[in-house]
Amino acid sequence: MLIAKYFALIYFTYGLGLLLNKKFYQKMIIEYLKSGAGLILGGLLALIIGLSLVIYHNIWETSWVLIITLFGWAALIKGVIILLFPEEVSKLALKWYKNQKLINLVAVLSILLGLMFGYLGALGTVITDTFKII
Repeated sequence: MLIAKYFALIYFTYGLGLLLNKKFYQKMIIEYLKSGAGLILGGLLALIIGLSLVIYHNIWETSWVLIITLFGWAALIKGVIILLFPEEVSKLALKWYKNQKLINLVAVLSILLGLMFGYLGALGTVITDTFKII
């Protein structure tokens, strides 16, 4: 539940910031993707966070906590891909982030993920004990 609370704040704040400051975020993300150092740093952070989640929260049970496990594996794989293929990742991501509609979609999805993780983090014990994913 602690991890869900962290995810809640991170995703919600990022999504709201992106929605309220689209031009700024778009410019910064494009500069970050063009910067080799920024991209490698992002890959290393994704790798470290993903590996930490996989090591400490690799829980494969039929409840909402599986979502955090899946996010950990996704971050680990993302970090590996960025570090192995930085130029390809940069080119692909630059195409995506030049699209205003995609930025809006990412912002809304981030806000929704933040709200979902906030709900699960606050009520996680009740949800886990009461409802199981079938």
